[in-house]
Amino acid sequence: MYLEKKRYSSRAAVLGTVALVAWALGAQAQNAWKVDYGQSSVKFYIKHAAGMTQEGRFDQFQVQVRFDPQAPEKASFSGTIEAASINTELSMRDNQLRSKDYLEVETYPRIRFQSTGLSRGAGDSYWVEGQLTIKKTNKTVKLPLKVEQKGALWLFTAELPLNRVEYGVGTKSWMLASELKAVISVAAAWSEAK
Repeated sequence: MYLEKKRYSSRAAVLGTVALVAWALGAQAQNAWKVDYGQSSVKFYIKHAAGMTQEGRFDQFQVQVRFDPQAPEKASFSGTIEAASINTELSMRDNQLRSKDYLEVETYPRIRFQSTGLSRGAGDSYWVEGQLTIKKTNKTVKLPLKVEQKGALWLFTAELPLNRVEYGVGTKSWMLASELKAVISVAAAWSEAK
């Protein structure tokens, strides 16, 4: 009886160790991505009164990528944008966008996104669902994600239509459209865990 218990305990210990190692290796693989910020960008496009489309970007942001090409459904993406880094190449306009009338960056310095799920689309595309927080408004969003491998880099590109008024970024105006399009491009290199 004692021998059987000892064997059972040994088997349980071995199985537990194997499971722990497998989990650790999986976690390493999920985290083995290094973002190339020089080739990554967060841009937006919005129409103004003249009928032209204005392009802008955020110059400071951080992204965490957890993506296993063999098990993409386990992927996780999160990002933080420094709202004050908005850049439309016109300082007077940028200062207005940072003000309390729009992004209110002193009170809400960051825009955040955290994925909650990923499902396959057609070909190399996926659907990412997550929580987007702009100022004090948090919404569930679903956006298409395209994944491409180009040499040593993997490119993750997502587009998201947004209504700025719904997030408290300004009010309805004939001078500036309520709808805008955000385009997030992340270049990351896969590095094998050592």
